[in-house]
Amino acid sequence: MKAAHFFLLLFTLFIFPCFIFAEENVKEKSKTTVCVFLDVDLSETEENSKYENIVTDQVIVELESSGFDVLPRNNMEEVFADSGLSKQELASGANVIHLARQLGADLAFCGFYCVENKMLLLQIKCYNVIREELIGAVLKTGRLNLSIYNLINRAVGEIVPRIQVIKEPAKDIAAARDQVRKITLLSSDEDMTVSLAGERRVGRVSNGRLVLPFIPFKIGSELILEKRKEDYYPDEERVVLEEESLEIELRHLRKQTRLATEIHWTYGQLMGMGIGQRYYIDPDCWFFSGEFYYYIQHSFVENSRPVMHYDLKFLFGGYPLSRVGSRLRLGFSSGIGGIMTSYSAPGIPVNRDIYINICNAWVEWNFSKKWVLFLRSEGKYSLGLENGMLSRGWLMVSGHSPPLTLGLVRKW
Repeated sequence: MKAAHFFLLLFTLFIFPCFIFAEENVKEKSKTTVCVFLDVDLSETEENSKYENIVTDQVIVELESSGFDVLPRNNMEEVFADSGLSKQELASGANVIHLARQLGADLAFCGFYCVENKMLLLQIKCYNVIREELIGAVLKTGRLNLSIYNLINRAVGEIVPRIQVIKEPAKDIAAARDQVRKITLLSSDEDMTVSLAGERRVGRVSNGRLVLPFIPFKIGSELILEKRKEDYYPDEERVVLEEESLEIELRHLRKQTRLATEIHWTYGQLMGMGIGQRYYIDPDCWFFSGEFYYYIQHSFVENSRPVMHYDLKFLFGGYPLSRVGSRLRLGFSSGIGGIMTSYSAPGIPVNRDIYINICNAWVEWNFSKKWVLFLRSEGKYSLGLENGMLSRGWLMVSGHSPPLTLGLVRKW
C-alpha cells in the first residue's frame, strides 16, 4: 500500500505536470498566427493619413479579441522596410502573402481605406498564406466620425467567420477558383464616379479606366453599376461577370443641356435665315429663348426693289409630354415678337408690327447627343397696331396655312 502511495505521489509531482505542459504546447501550436498590413491610404489628399494607425490598430484589437495571435507591428514594419515596396503595393495580395511567409504567419490581412467628402470607404481582405488563396473580402462605407470603430468592428465581424479555409481547405479553394479576380472599367467620361448597387462608391474614372477593388464576386454573377458625374445624368448599367479577369466598356453618360443654339428656315420666307439661343432653366425640359429671323421679299422683275424684314421674338417653351432622353419629342412654346419692315425704295417709312406667339408646336428628332432636327408650326397673331403693315389676325402663308419652320439645334 505504501508503494502505491509512493507512485501516486510521484505521478502527481512529476508526470501530471508534463501532461499539462504538453497540452498547453498543443494549444499554443494550434493558435492561428496573423499579420496585418492594412494601413494603405488611397485618399486623394494626404490629410487623411492620420487614420492609418487608427484603422490598423482597431483591426488588430478585433482580431486579438477573436482569439488570433497577431504578430507585433514592428516585425511587419521591418520586413516591409527591407522589401522595397511602397505602401500602395501592400494592397496587393501577392505582395502581402510574400511578406507574411517571411514572418511565418498563417493568415495575412491587407486592404485600404479612402476618405472623400467626410465618407470612409474601407476594404479588408484575408489570405491563407500557405495555400496563397483569398479567404474573404469585405467592403464597407460610412461617415467619418466616432462610428468609424463600429464600422471596423462590423467589417472584421463579417470576415472572421469565413476563416475556416485552414480546417476545410478543399471547399474554399474550389470557391476561390470560381471568383472574379480583376474588373477593369473603361470609359471616356473622365472623373465619373462608380458605385455598386447605388450604395458603395468604388472609385473614380481616371485616364479612361477604373480598376475595381477586389470583391469576391462569383463568375456568372450580375454586377449593377451606378455612374455619376457633375452636369451629367446618372445612369445604371448591368454587366455579367463572365470571366476571371475582364475589361468592361461602359456606356457614355448623357450631358445635361443648359444652352443650345439653333439655325432655322421658315416656309414662305426662304430668302433668309434665322438664329436662336436657348437657356434651359430645367436641363432639357424648360427654357427661355430669343430668336432673330432676317428675310427679303423680292419679285425679281425689272425696276422692282427688295423689301427687308427683321423678325425678333422671345419665347418660353418646353416638353411637358415627352421624357428626357427620348429620340422623338413633342414641344410647345409661346411668347411675343415684333417685325420691322424696311424698304429699299426711298421715301417709304419703316413699319413695325407686334404679334403674339400664342402657341408654337414642334416635333424634334434627337439624332445624336448634341444635334437635334425639328419641324415647328407657328401660331402668330398680329395685334394690328398703328405704324404697322399687318392687320389684326393670324399670320398665314399664302393666306391659308401657318408658317412652318425647319431648324437644327446644337446642344452645349
